[in-house]
Amino acid sequence: MAKKKKAKKKVAKKKSDYYEKKNRDGILICKINKKTKNGNYIIFEESWQRKKYISQIQLHGFDALPSGLSSTGKGMTYSGGYLLRYFKQKLGDNIKLAISSKEHSRVIKNKKSYRIILNHSQLLEINKIFRKIESERKTNRASNVESFLATEFPRQFPKKYIKTVGYKKGTVAKILSSTKVEKHLSDEDRTALLNLHSKLIASTQFTLRSTQTVQLIKSDYETSQKVYLDGIIEEFEKKLKNNPNVEGTWQKFLKKHILILINQYTYFIEKENISTRIDYPDFLLIDPYNYIDIYEIKKPGTTILNYDSSRHNYYWSAEISKAISQVENYRHQLARNGSNLREDIEKLKGIKAELVRPRGFIIAGTRKQLQKPIMKDNFRLLNDALKNVDLIFYDDLLKNLKLLKRRLKQGK
Repeated sequence: MAKKKKAKKKVAKKKSDYYEKKNRDGILICKINKKTKNGNYIIFEESWQRKKYISQIQLHGFDALPSGLSSTGKGMTYSGGYLLRYFKQKLGDNIKLAISSKEHSRVIKNKKSYRIILNHSQLLEINKIFRKIESERKTNRASNVESFLATEFPRQFPKKYIKTVGYKKGTVAKILSSTKVEKHLSDEDRTALLNLHSKLIASTQFTLRSTQTVQLIKSDYETSQKVYLDGIIEEFEKKLKNNPNVEGTWQKFLKKHILILINQYTYFIEKENISTRIDYPDFLLIDPYNYIDIYEIKKPGTTILNYDSSRHNYYWSAEISKAISQVENYRHQLARNGSNLREDIEKLKGIKAELVRPRGFIIAGTRKQLQKPIMKDNFRLLNDALKNVDLIFYDDLLKNLKLLKRRLKQGK
C-alpha cells in the first residue's frame, strides 16, 4: 500500500508592521509604523541639508513616504532647503522638524531646542509655487535660445512671431487713484515714480498757462522728499536707541530704505525672489551699470573689535570675522552660479546683471565704539587690509542721510 504523501502546510508570511523605503544604494531612508502611522525620514549622510541643518524628519499620519521628500534621501524638495535655512536663522541650530498630515503648522519651544511641526498640505502648496518658478525659468531659457537662433540662423530657425508688450491707457491713473497705494510702495517703486516725474517734466510742452502747474509739481516734489527723509531719520534714530541688538528689526528697516541710505544703487534684489538653491546674502544691490554687490546685515550693537592684551592692539571680533568669511563664501558661490542668478534678475527686473568681481559689504556696529585713538587706527588698518570686503557703520549711514537732507535743503 502506497504511503500517503503528507500535505505541505502553507505557512502564511507575516506582513511587516513597518513600511520601509530604501534608495537605489539600498540605504534605508524612511521607516513608518503602519499601525501608528508615525515614523522617520532619514536624510542621506552626503546631503547638504543634513550637513547644514538636520539629520532626520519625523513623520506623523503617513502610510508611506510623503511627497515633498526626496526618494533618494537628499532631504526636502523644492522649497524645503529654503524653509530649513530660515528655521535655522530664526531659531538656531538645535531644531527638530516633523511633517504632519493633520496637525497645523506651529513652533513648540522646549528648554534647549525648538520643535517645528509643518502641515503637509501647506508644504505642498508652497512647493507648487516653487515648481511654477522652475517651470517659468525653463520657459524663459527656451525663449531666449529660440530668439538667439532666429537672429543668428534665420534660415534654419525662422522666427514665427514677436511678442510685444503694450500699455493700456489709464492703467497708471487707476493704480495711483487708490488712497492707500503709497503705503505699499517699495523704495524701488518710489525711485521709479520720481524718475518718471523727471521724464514727464522734460517731455512736456510748456506754455504760459502751464507755469503754475509746473510750480505746483516742483513744490510737491520737494515737500515729499523732505517729509520722506525726515521720517526715515526719525525712525533710524529711534531704532538705534531702542533696538540696537534686534537683527530682525534692522533686516526689515534696511530692506525698506536701503536704496535711499546707500543711494549709488538702482535695484535691490530680495533673496526670497531668487529660486537658485544656494545660500545668498541678505541683500544684492545693483548699480547703474548693472554690476552686483553683496551686503551682509548685522546689528548696530555688534562688537567690532576685541582687545589683545598681550600684543596691545585690537583685532576683529568673532562675529565680524565670521561675517567676513561668509561674504567671501557668497562671492565664491555667486561666481559658480552666476548664470542662474542672472536669469532670475533678468526675469524680475528686465536687466542683464553683471557678476564681475562682486564687492562685499558688511553693515554692522557703530563708529562710536571706536572710543580710543588706537581703536580707530587699528580699525583702519584692519579694514584696509581686507581685499574684497568693506565694513559700514550704522551711524555713518545715518550721518550720510542727514547730509543728503541738508544738500536738498540748500538746493532749494
